[in-house]
Amino acid sequence: MPAIETARLVLRRFVAADAAAMRAVLGDADVMAFSEDGALSHGRVAAWVAQAAGERAEIASGGCWAVTLRAGPDVPIGYASLRHGGPCLPGELELGYRLAKGSWGRGYATEAAAALLSAASSQARSGWAIAAIDPGNAPSIRVAERLGMALVRTYQPEGYDHPDLVYAVSLARRS
Repeated sequence: MPAIETARLVLRRFVAADAAAMRAVLGDADVMAFSEDGALSHGRVAAWVAQAAGERAEIASGGCWAVTLRAGPDVPIGYASLRHGGPCLPGELELGYRLAKGSWGRGYATEAAAALLSAASSQARSGWAIAAIDPGNAPSIRVAERLGMALVRTYQPEGYDHPDLVYAVSLARRS
């Protein structure tokens, strides 16, 4: 799939060279505070990027996109993803996003996620997109709400000591 462009961002496929930039995202304890794995080692970041680079990153099949700034170098500031068949609501698209700390508070997560939802809506025209969010992650909850998502249930991930909040939005409503 070609890149998805917004007013300020470009969402594109990952390449192996993105591993260095993604260390500022996946290797940062603050960014990964709500991840079951915590901050990733250099080796795990490289493996994560290699896996993401091997995906097709297409709306119809799901995938992960590197988020870069249009007005800057082609270096990821994070990622946005849509995955089919997440454990929360199997068969629906699950939205995810993580950005480097220096990019927080600028609306980039909302802009990137909205672009993916818009592309999914134009292709699917039906179904739901969901986001499973740790109840302590207030910024991510605000992103979901800005996207028009509503809290629909809780979900207890295996191995977690608390349930996540599941937000959802109809793709048909977005078109």
